[in-house]
Amino acid sequence: MRCITKIILILIIWTTNVYSQSPNLRRICPNGADNNLYWSSPLDTCSQFKFNIIWERKGIVGPFSPIDTIYNLTQEAYLHINATPPLSEPNSYYFIERRDSCGPTYNQYSDTLLVDVLPPSISELDSVSVDLTSNRVLLGWSKNSSPDFDKYLLYVLVNGFFTAMTPSETRDTFAIDQGNTDPSKGSFTYNINTRDSCGKLPAFEKKHSTIYLSLTNDTCAKTYRLSWSHYIGWNAIKKYYIFKKENLNQFELIDSVNGNTNTYLSKYTTGNEYIFYIRAIKDTSILITSSSNSAAFISRFRQDPSKLDINYITSGIPIDENLYLSFNTNKNDEVLKYELSVLDDRLNTLSKTSLEKSDMNTQINLGLTDKNRYYFYISAFDICNNISFVSDTSTNIVLSGNEINNTRSLTWNSYFTWNEGVDSYTIYRGSGDNGVFTLNPWKTEVDTNITDNDQSVVMLGEGICYYIMAKEAKNTSNISTSNRVCLSAKFLIHIPNAFTPGGYNPNFRPEGTQIDYKNSNMKIYNRWGQLIYDSSINQGWDGKDTNGVYCEQGIYFYYLEIYSTKNEKQIKQGTFTLLR
Repeated sequence: MRCITKIILILIIWTTNVYSQSPNLRRICPNGADNNLYWSSPLDTCSQFKFNIIWERKGIVGPFSPIDTIYNLTQEAYLHINATPPLSEPNSYYFIERRDSCGPTYNQYSDTLLVDVLPPSISELDSVSVDLTSNRVLLGWSKNSSPDFDKYLLYVLVNGFFTAMTPSETRDTFAIDQGNTDPSKGSFTYNINTRDSCGKLPAFEKKHSTIYLSLTNDTCAKTYRLSWSHYIGWNAIKKYYIFKKENLNQFELIDSVNGNTNTYLSKYTTGNEYIFYIRAIKDTSILITSSSNSAAFISRFRQDPSKLDINYITSGIPIDENLYLSFNTNKNDEVLKYELSVLDDRLNTLSKTSLEKSDMNTQINLGLTDKNRYYFYISAFDICNNISFVSDTSTNIVLSGNEINNTRSLTWNSYFTWNEGVDSYTIYRGSGDNGVFTLNPWKTEVDTNITDNDQSVVMLGEGICYYIMAKEAKNTSNISTSNRVCLSAKFLIHIPNAFTPGGYNPNFRPEGTQIDYKNSNMKIYNRWGQLIYDSSINQGWDGKDTNGVYCEQGIYFYYLEIYSTKNEKQIKQGTFTLLR
């Protein structure tokens, strides 16, 4: 009995499935004055399909009227032309009647649907977030509740305009931006919209922007500062959580700040690699979060100054009588600046001058005369502006001499710039005239004094002159020369009483022995007391006024301050005649 009952039940279900298949009216979409109907036809199981009848009713009450008959089984769409007249009647309701001969019921009816004039319900992004592994933006939202929902449309803000994201459409509630956006370089803004099966979209726009995290570090204070853009899209942010990964460890939560804060400052340990990201928590009872991009830095050890040597301090002899300096250091050191300190012979600081790394191993003119003794050292400042390394103190060689009973005695100070000391001192000797000298190596000494009683040496107007050259014991290419000293000759000055500009004797200039022409000065006045020349006596006066015009013939006055090569001074004044 149970078996028979079961067989009857199966037959009833089978018969119902075969003979009770109704058309499925899926949607009715308005298109201006027309309406588009879309349906799905059931399987024609008995191959006895006759036709479909389209029925319509205006408004929610009243009878339905047939508007057309469809004889094609495969047709599943219909355009109802002028279905909605101007100043229209209420929206239409439709259903489809199917006729066949599959008995015992020959009429099958679809559900009744109203023309779809309403857009789908609004969908809003829950959050946009950055995936730390792929550096892609992840978008998430809740499922749309509209019965005729079709697709979600995704947009990203580019150059001030929302453009289709990649991908631009989906039916999921999750998407990954596969476009060209790089959230590690800035914040990106997104929007979502919903489309129904008729293609209608709600008029809605609410932007959501990713958190952009940036990082700076202060190697001097050994601190890092995190700065991030606020998450945009939520009414309020409860907190920001700060995560840190150190070296090869896992990310860990290190701190949190309130939702109005977007900076964080903390200390770090030198020599580690750090990676950070920020997670925002929405101020709501449901846990919704958004993560920023990651930001990283390596807290490396600084290359603070570790070497600083003064190669040499030297006179410019025989070219000039200025002092020059050369120094060297490690090229890879991180240096803010170098500072040269100059002290006098009583160790009083005279000046401090900044040097650059580009000055290394060049010959720097110090603008100091070689006749005075100075002390020098260089300080290296690290990138935090702290003195990190100081060179050894160096000095220049100052030579002095005197003559007693035809014996000339020379003495000079030790040169102590080089750690390995001085290999030897070479004494150069010679003579000169009118400021032009020729000096050649004479003797080599390891002491710092020598006497010279050679009476056969050639002596010109400048007398017998000397200077010292020291060589480094370790590197003899590093040398230092002293000032020049001239002995024997007297400080004599001869002043002409007339000259002819442009003629045989074209310049008015004092002559003599042991005159320091570069450091001596001459002033010329006309007979009315007007100053017409004030300069060094090195070139002499060519007879022209300050405008470059030759002066008239007549009597002129001179005032001379003349120094010797031994720094003696004579003042001369008088008159001379300019001839034409």
